[in-house]
Amino acid sequence: MAKSKVKSKPFTVAGFNTVSPKGKALWCKIVEPDREYNDSGVYQTDMILDPNDPTVVKYIAKLEALRDEAHAQAEKKLDTSIDALEVFKKEVRDGEETGMIIIRFKLPNIDKRKAKGDQFVVKVIDESRRPVATEDVTEIGNGSTIRCKAYHYAYHMAGNEARGIPGCVGVTTIWDMCQVIDLVEYSGDGTDGFDDESQDDDDGFANETDKPNEAEGNKDDF
Repeated sequence: MAKSKVKSKPFTVAGFNTVSPKGKALWCKIVEPDREYNDSGVYQTDMILDPNDPTVVKYIAKLEALRDEAHAQAEKKLDTSIDALEVFKKEVRDGEETGMIIIRFKLPNIDKRKAKGDQFVVKVIDESRRPVATEDVTEIGNGSTIRCKAYHYAYHMAGNEARGIPGCVGVTTIWDMCQVIDLVEYSGDGTDGFDDESQDDDDGFANETDKPNEAEGNKDDF
């Protein structure tokens, strides 16, 4: 039986590993893989970032440069116009843009990766860069401060000329590692990130605990 041919990408630009700026976790799945849309399982998290933060501006620029190079090569090779997708989504709450942006990190096909002997867990380190044993990893609640290390690469999706649907080029990730800088406990009821306001200080404000400082280090690394 002849092997099916794997379609080659219409570009040669290589992906790269990078560490994100600090951001806020949203709907993080890191203990048990999400299987709602992928039977083989996916570990993933959305990260909320401030687009005005200089470190975020630099980070987004690297992802857009990867996309733009892949897009230019694809249009030249395919000799047609295709779309260049945004590398982030705008955060929207109650139908209104918040001014923040969202990047998604994911490690897909967990069961298949495990069977092949590939990486099938997202490694976790704490604010001091100490590794956290897999069995000690806890759910990361919304609003936790994290950084993510991932492999970013460009992808191409063919269009449908008959239906007038153009092809597109975008950027996706293979999530490798997560640094938890300030953990918000996962509640399971969607209230992660909210304070308990039932006990007030004399000045009328709820108690606040000091947050741990991130370990010093190169801004491009953990």
